[in-house]
Amino acid sequence: MQEGSSDYYRLFGVSPGASHEEIKQAYRRLARQYHPDVSDHPEAGERFRLVAEAWAVLGDPERRRRYDRERRAAGRRPDATKAGAAAGPGPRMRDADRPAPGGWLSRLLARWRGRRGAAAPSVARVSLPIEAAHRGGERMLRVDGRRLRVQIPPGIADGGRIRLRGQGRGGADLLLEVRLQAEPPFRLEGGELVLELPLAPWEASEGARIRVPTPDGPVMLRVPAGSQSGRRLRLRGKGYAGGDLLVQLLVQLPAQPDETLQAAWQRLRAQGFDPRADWP
Repeated sequence: MQEGSSDYYRLFGVSPGASHEEIKQAYRRLARQYHPDVSDHPEAGERFRLVAEAWAVLGDPERRRRYDRERRAAGRRPDATKAGAAAGPGPRMRDADRPAPGGWLSRLLARWRGRRGAAAPSVARVSLPIEAAHRGGERMLRVDGRRLRVQIPPGIADGGRIRLRGQGRGGADLLLEVRLQAEPPFRLEGGELVLELPLAPWEASEGARIRVPTPDGPVMLRVPAGSQSGRRLRLRGKGYAGGDLLVQLLVQLPAQPDETLQAAWQRLRAQGFDPRADWP
């Protein structure tokens, strides 16, 4: 099979006839379980990369069809072990060199054995907009003066690495270290995505329903009445890679209030309004 070396269906624990929704649910479950930002498993980074690699294929209808064809063709080829036995006895394979049964550890060991004699990989840094990294997929990136076609795992962590086989110096592998870039009105803060939401004074005072952007598209947010500037509201599962989105409220005032607005400020002052009344 051309698309990697793992059986992606087995990886997700679904049958080859599984629906797109079943595969999507399996991907989300495993991505949450092994995301490097939340998992303390020693192989979390590699497992997350394998899960993202599988989703990039099975989540794309055209790539899945191509993968299925290659998978079926591979299943029809003569078994290599039987062919070797028919040809007569050969050098005995040591147990340590035998292909191990399926499983996370065996796949990682197989990949490690394949890389033991290779030259040390080179490392390059690339920047990705939050929106592109959230969706993942194929993207052209400029690396060391070259344009490379790179498959981005959906929801890759800030500082996560993507291995490009044979694209480094002297034919070695190239490791792309990803740095996430958030454009206004978003920003990254301690691994969480924050959205700054400007509010009119009456929206903060009376409450409002406001359409706000998220990495997956706009949603409606309810701003409670009496909200203060700086308050944060949490949108569960609407942030980067299935995390939460923190919405920080910023109450805005006109830079040049007219006479009517200035009169309103005077009435507030006359009523004894003191924003620092509760200060120590």
